[in-house]
Amino acid sequence: MGFFVNPACPMKKIFSIIFIIIMTSCSKEVPSELESRESPFSSIYLQCFPRVNTFISWFDPYYDGCDFEGYASYHFINEKEVYINWEKSLPDTAWQYGFQNTSYDPKARIKYFQNTSFDPKTRTFKGSIVFEKRQNSLLNDSRWDYEMIFNEDYTTIIEGQVERNLDDGNKDIKKYNYRNEKKGNRGMDWWYVVDYLVR
Repeated sequence: MGFFVNPACPMKKIFSIIFIIIMTSCSKEVPSELESRESPFSSIYLQCFPRVNTFISWFDPYYDGCDFEGYASYHFINEKEVYINWEKSLPDTAWQYGFQNTSYDPKARIKYFQNTSFDPKTRTFKGSIVFEKRQNSLLNDSRWDYEMIFNEDYTTIIEGQVERNLDDGNKDIKKYNYRNEKKGNRGMDWWYVVDYLVR
């Protein structure tokens, strides 16, 4: 569906043109060494959510917003060395996730995936975050099982899920999704983007 501007509303048309110019000028140039990628490794992925668009809500009620490195960012070193980084989380947040050291020491705020695997045919990474020693974790989680499905150029995690396994035996599932209305409401999207696209 195309975007229709009512000619009786010149201000909307002006703002729409400004928006398009800004988005075009802010587009990121892909580093040459990453133009042809065959895996997610040697990369950092940042967590993204839809943000409410109050400026031009008639165009799209949401815009893409991503967190910085250190806010649950994924660090893919190689197939066996992948971790989540909560480096910039506050100490009380770290405590919620069961870290014994809730100081500001960055090394105390990372969790490595266990039982990792990567299938290049389906562009799927799997792994688990295991909470062996929790200090009364507010989440009561024992393990998170991840399935991450990447797009063709490995710039975005667009599908898959995280299955939270709780101490009481219950499970909770959160799915990755990016602008796929068949799989979820746009306002509930959750995805990850390679860091060089949002620097």
